[in-house]
Order: sequence, then C-alpha cells, then structure tokens
Amino acid sequence: MKLRNLLLSLLFCISALSTFAQKQYGFEWIKPYQSYYKFKIINDGVYSIDSAFLAQSGINIGAINPMRIQIFRNGIEIPLYINEEHDSVLNTNDRIEFFAQHNDGRLDSLLYLQAQFQPHQWRSMITDTAIYFLTILPDTTQQIGKRYILTNDTAFSSYTPEPYFINEVKIFPSDYYVTGPDIGNFDHKYNSSEYLDGEGWASSLIGMGSSASFSLNTPFKSTASGAPNPVVEIKIIPDNNASPDTAGKNHHVLLSVSPDNFTFSTISNGDIKFSNYTVQHIISNIS
Repeated sequence: MKLRNLLLSLLFCISALSTFAQKQYGFEWIKPYQSYYKFKIINDGVYSIDSAFLAQSGINIGAINPMRIQIFRNGIEIPLYINEEHDSVLNTNDRIEFFAQHNDGRLDSLLYLQAQFQPHQWRSMITDTAIYFLTILPDTTQQIGKRYILTNDTAFSSYTPEPYFINEVKIFPSDYYVTGPDIGNFDHKYNSSEYLDGEGWASSLIGMGSSASFSLNTPFKSTASGAPNPVVEIKIIPDNNASPDTAGKNHHVLLSVSPDNFTFSTISNGDIKFSNYTVQHIISNIS
C-alpha cells in the first residue's frame, strides 16, 4: 500500500512538472544571445530596409547571412522578402521588404474586465505607433527566417472573375472619452478604476433634441446576381443616467441613413429606447 502511494506521488509530480514546462509567458521569442534593433511604424504599408541603412545603424553587414534575418512584432515573427538572399551574403543592393501595420486596439482588450466591454479594436487608446524588432539568427543554427514565397504565375486569363467583393468602411471618432458606467448613483458620476463596458474614445456627446451626422465614403452597391445588401453596424454608448420616461427608458435614439443627404430611411425599427448605461450594438440591413 505504501509503495502504491509512492508511485502515485511520483506520477503526480512528473505530470505537474510537465505542465509547468509547457507554460508560455510571451517572451519566448527573445533570445539572450541575439541583438534586437527596434524601429517604429505609424502607417500601414510595404516597407523596405536596404543594407546601407543597416550599416548606418551600426550593423556589420559583412558578417550577416540574410537568410538569418528576422523581424518580430508583439512577439510574432512576420514574413519577409529579401532579394538574392540565397547567396548567403548581404550585398550592397540587397533589401528587406515586408508589410507592417500601425498599432490598433487589439492589445487594449487586455485592459478591460471583460474583452467584450471594449467598444472596438480599430484604434488604440494609448498610441498608434507599433514597435518592431529586427534580429539576426546565429550562423550556428539551421533555422532560417520566415519568408514570402515568390511566384511568377501570370496566367490571369485562366482565372474566373468574382462577380462582387465585400468592402468594409469604418469610422471611429475620438472627440470625447467615455469613462464608463456610473457605479455610485450619486449626484456626481463615479467610475470604476477597471475598464468597464463602453469605456474609450467616441464621438462628441449627442444630447436630447440634438443630432449628429457621420459620412462614409462607400463605393456603389454591386448589381451582380447574389450580391448582398449593405449592412450598417453602429454602437451607441450612453454617458449619463437621465430621468426615465413612463416606460422606464431614459435614452431615445433615432437612426437613419441616406445615400445622398436628401433621402433618409430609418434603420433598426425606428426609435431605439433603452435604460441607464446599457451599450447598444445595432446591426441592420439596408435595402
């Protein structure tokens, strides 16, 4: 009986150690024996870094095998294209090309008590600047950097054209910071130190009896067979707890859409009525 208990204890310890060894902390991409060169990106686009720029940054390009070059963002390696890298020499005309993006609000979701409380992820509350890191693997490793695969397929005439495509146009104002729901119900508004539902940047306040308009530069609707109708998606974030009506609703919102600023049609079944600090997420088809 004692031997059985001992075996069970050993098995438990081995299982616990195995689970602990598999835990990820998010900085596994950082190798203590490599140097990392930081650079910033504020606009989406294709970027190019030539060997001359690397040399000006103090990197000994004569000692670099370009196949060992890597670039990371948020701990994830991004694919690169380096012309003529297979000769294992970083020549004068060689360049590193890659697609990079500005910082959006995806990381901000970690600040919220619940991820769904974040109004949207299209703009960061902190900064629009993304940080990238360039590093070089040692020659002693067999690993090579992540790369795009070059293709020379030009037989476009054999492709069947798509009858339509889906285009998404977004607008996310940053005129006013919504501090989240009132947690005190006193004369003055009291907010939680945690990020709760709706907190973040939004449009200017739209008070009782006033209105606001937002313009979206959208392409024309496809007339192809099977093309879907446009869809509008709106999030309404209340910022006060006004006196309710007889039905107990203290927010009334009317949403309408127009293709030409003259002809308007109401969406989402007319007058939207809701109470307190409940965030409204409206999705409606437009015929």
